[in-house]
Amino acid sequence: GNSATTDYPFDIDAGPVNTPTILTFDTYTGANAISLTGESEIGLTVHVLLDGEEIGEVLIEDEIAFSFEYAADELPDVSQVTLTATNPALTESDPTEAEVLIVDVVGPAYSEVFHENGSVVDVDTLDTVSLFISDLLSGVEPDSLTFTLDGAPFAFQTEETDTGYWLNADVREVEFADGGTVGLVSTVYDNSIPPNEQINTWEFITLINDAPVVVLRDTSFNEDEQVSIDLREQISDTDHSFDDLDLSAIFRSE
Repeated sequence: GNSATTDYPFDIDAGPVNTPTILTFDTYTGANAISLTGESEIGLTVHVLLDGEEIGEVLIEDEIAFSFEYAADELPDVSQVTLTATNPALTESDPTEAEVLIVDVVGPAYSEVFHENGSVVDVDTLDTVSLFISDLLSGVEPDSLTFTLDGAPFAFQTEETDTGYWLNADVREVEFADGGTVGLVSTVYDNSIPPNEQINTWEFITLINDAPVVVLRDTSFNEDEQVSIDLREQISDTDHSFDDLDLSAIFRSE
């Protein structure tokens, strides 16, 4: 018998496939996650690779813009993320330039606290409270810094260095109590996504020194006479021992 054939036209896209574009990428992750946005051609499938292994794909259907989110139980400390695209004929594009992904799940570190936790501070020398904050991975977010003194927000200034930030608070106008405990709290976040918080709490004791009390008995002597006075019996100080005092004397003649 006679056979019949039917033609079904179709296109084979054998041309090169354009590489997708990464628009935004979160370099530092605080949650073992990958987050990126990009663009590719409609009709292509974008493949996301972590250290060369595919972890997901996005079909570009209606818009060239796309986003991708991926969460893992655990990620390497440092890894690389690349994208490729394939057309319906499975022709694959060249990969994008690798984006470095760094896991940072630890908040910033506080160091060089002044005055030190638990120290006793002479109020006469108490001008500034300072501490240093650093994060060698994602860095410190200075706008997130807070500082409280005895439970109340307190004004401070920040000073940036090559490795972090100094927090400096001028406390010269604060009235401290003798033997009082001063509680201080500072919080800060880093630049990971999501950010890691760090809280530093410390305290010191303030000391108000009273002036020494000098009670000299009436002492008179002749001009050429040698005088010996035991000041231990005539000077007292509640804050220091006699041996710690700096003494000076002025003799006047009348």
